Amino acid sequence: MRLSILYDCYYLPNNRICSRVCCIINANLTQYYKFKKHIKTCKAKNNVPSFCLLMNTLIVDNTSPFTRDILFHAVRFKKNFFCKLYSQVNFDRLDDYDSIILSGRKKINKETNMVNTRIIRYCHQTEIPLLGICYGAEMINLYFGGSLYRMDQVIQGFKKIIILKDCLYLPTNYSFSAYESHKYCISKISSQLECLASSPGNKFEIFKHLNKNIFGFQFHPEKSGKIGEYLINSFLNISR
Repeated sequence: MRLSILYDCYYLPNNRICSRVCCIINANLTQYYKFKKHIKTCKAKNNVPSFCLLMNTLIVDNTSPFTRDILFHAVRFKKNFFCKLYSQVNFDRLDDYDSIILSGRKKINKETNMVNTRIIRYCHQTEIPLLGICYGAEMINLYFGGSLYRMDQVIQGFKKIIILKDCLYLPTNYSFSAYESHKYCISKISSQLECLASSPGNKFEIFKHLNKNIFGFQFHPEKSGKIGEYLINSFLNISR
């Protein structure tokens, strides 16, 4: 079966165009989805050649100005990904993805909240790994029963973060500098989530679900240099 590459274009909020690459079969999406279903069956039987192990990530753009940076890292790591504006997410296709990333957001929008909540619920009910960045992390905490508070001023700039418990291959007590840009913050973390990292100004910088591969980063790894790249790549290498 011949593999070919489909080049598509995705329009970012600032009207720039970012090319994305997805590996498909004979440049036909219908055949691609059939192929994915076949591969899942083969994987269940432990009978699938390594070149067929396609790892596809859905990147949900919640209108964050940093979405393009997430896409840059996905391309750099040679990952297969699809980027969709939150309003264009096809919920009937969520099971076609091996992981999902929820970006930050620029403005408050009820529709964004509803879409992200529905995605979080789906990942919670399945085994699809999920990463929420900034707003995405806040929505994960809210979904599981945590709470937020509005800060007096926007937190922006690099902050020192300390790992409290081994996280995505980073050891306990390891510290690094990460970029923050948010006005809301977690005030109470859900009992179903475990805090893995904190900073002097924010007690909950990284958290993970107790039983699922569901992660939240209050900071922006996509704007945090090499350590941010490492964290994104570590998440993208998680398979269900």
